[in-house]
Amino acid sequence: MVSIGRKKTEIASTPESVAATVVKMVLNEGVDVCESTVKKLFADTAPRQRHIVLLDPVNVFEKVISALSQDSCDVGGIRPVIIVTDSEKYNCELKKGLSAIAGAMQHLNIASDSFYPVIRNDDKCYLCTKRYKNAVANKGIRKFAKEPLTLSECDLPKKILRKICVTKCSMKTCSLVSICDYARLIRSLRNGTKKLQVYTQKKYDEAKGAGELPTRCVVIGALAPVVNIGPQLLSFSLSEKELLEYALCSVRLCGRDATMKRRVARHTKRIERLAKHFYNKVSSTNTESELLVGLMADMLKHVLAVKSISGCEFDSSKRWLRLYRKITRTMDHLLKAKDPFEGMDTDNTMRAFTVRVRESDDSASEFTA
Repeated sequence: MVSIGRKKTEIASTPESVAATVVKMVLNEGVDVCESTVKKLFADTAPRQRHIVLLDPVNVFEKVISALSQDSCDVGGIRPVIIVTDSEKYNCELKKGLSAIAGAMQHLNIASDSFYPVIRNDDKCYLCTKRYKNAVANKGIRKFAKEPLTLSECDLPKKILRKICVTKCSMKTCSLVSICDYARLIRSLRNGTKKLQVYTQKKYDEAKGAGELPTRCVVIGALAPVVNIGPQLLSFSLSEKELLEYALCSVRLCGRDATMKRRVARHTKRIERLAKHFYNKVSSTNTESELLVGLMADMLKHVLAVKSISGCEFDSSKRWLRLYRKITRTMDHLLKAKDPFEGMDTDNTMRAFTVRVRESDDSASEFTA
């Protein structure tokens, strides 16, 4: 027996019955959902995969209801649902629908009172506790009566807000991490405490790369053009700065070993020249894809050569290892993909590119258990 308002309603403990009840409650809130679509999703979706990536932009509410209902009767508990939208401004319809679904789950005693949609904004929208306290100590700003999480709550000039917003959070080394609301938010998103999370595609890609997504979740994307649940689209970005940083870091890690430094420098100089040539071509609108593929293959050859020369000696540097893994993973996926640079987004100011390619069979384990 569960209580909905003043009326007690008895529902069978099956995912289908939970979904049917949630649909009725959401419809009463004025949200347009289709019960038959929810039923169809039950048949089409494997319920206990670690990740289910549904990339069709339509029927978002039905997919959320389906995922939550399937988990409602499972001993593993409800997985966080991540909605990826292509809009920088989350419309009222999305907020209203997700709030209605969250309210229905709470009324059925399936979810806790903290079950509500959390919109993941850009870092600059949040208050950095450390920068804020430093600014107050240096008399840069007046002290707030209450420290907010989001800076949209502050009635302060933009030049002041820029001094106290999150730029790059070092949760592992920050001395104030235990009392920081932003750090608490990131932890709750990462460990899955927040069951409904909304991201833009850009913020989702950043969070995925930084390991800020739950290891067990459902992802509903809104950008990809495919409808079926098959090989998924992976997003990759790489900048000239990262390649040059890898080259410089490799030379510095050689220390006083002149022989190794000379051998490594041969390859890093080639990486620098190829990177400059590559990003000059990327910024050009009429560059053929075959030329970019050839330049990238040459760069990857020299990146791997540096690793071969150093063995495991450079692995102790987290900075070098992070760059090495990102560069090799990005280049390996793109070189295996068909038409890897089709639909590429470029940033000529930062000399960087972003592409989305279909997930290969080798990388399927990243999404499924």
